Amino acid sequence: MRFIAPASKLYVGAAELAGLDTGAAADYTADRDAGKPADRTGAWRVLEDELVVLGKKKTDPALRLRRVFVHSSARAAAAATARAKKLDRARDDLERLARGLGSPYYPTEQTVTDRITAIARDRRVKAYLRSETGTDPATGKPTLS
Repeated sequence: MRFIAPASKLYVGAAELAGLDTGAAADYTADRDAGKPADRTGAWRVLEDELVVLGKKKTDPALRLRRVFVHSSARAAAAATARAKKLDRARDDLERLARGLGSPYYPTEQTVTDRITAIARDRRVKAYLRSETGTDPATGKPTLS
């Protein structure tokens, strides 16, 4: 049986990807990009290795699978663009929040922290967002950085 499918981050972690020998990867150009100018073609890097999957029982034989990693410059660029849009939207929300510090909507540090958590969740930027909240001792108003 043959099967090919993309593997999610649950199956291939960042540490495992970082440990791959990218120097051994082969360059690939799609047939559809043949004849196009270099700035309009996608670039793919392909690396093959083997994955050993152990059975649930100790007596189960190990299953050896061929695994192929593919890096697409077009997909990486699309991911970067999407990430930038998410961050821009989150930045707008945070600027709006910062203007409202101490208002009836955000009177305490906890309400600010709750709103930041909601922004990170809704905009899906939790991995990229770093913030600090506090309370100004002079005015008692919440602070955000």
